[in-house]
Amino acid sequence: MTTQERQVTIHIYDFHGVGTRTNAFLSSMSLGLHHSGVEVSGREYSFNDQGVFSSPVHACARGDAPQCKLNQSIFVGVHRGSLNEFNGVLNELRRDFSPGSYALTSKNCNDFADALCAVREPNVEMHFSLRAAMHFSLRA
Repeated sequence: MTTQERQVTIHIYDFHGVGTRTNAFLSSMSLGLHHSGVEVSGREYSFNDQGVFSSPVHACARGDAPQCKLNQSIFVGVHRGSLNEFNGVLNELRRDFSPGSYALTSKNCNDFADALCAVREPNVEMHFSLRAAMHFSLRA
């Protein structure tokens, strides 16, 4: 197995059409509606009602009718290990974030991003709190 270092970045998006001023006001109190995805090796991983998925980076902010607007990107750390080890971490999370288990207020894309970045495996050196980052960073 080849060990590599992969940068891990969280991308936080604002939703379009959710009331931009309302969402900005709520964000100032860490209550806004946001989408998040975790980028590793040029792919962005996230979670919705169909389960954990992978897409091109910033896919939700592209196209003729983008769903989101990128608010910020935050470098989290690195994954050190093989691609198989990283895929093993994803497979473990797929059990917890299974299709049909999405809940807007209790099990959403932000919870998935937090879980992926909080993984503590011997070769996975990532730790981050998305909630804390959103609390402090989105106030700007």
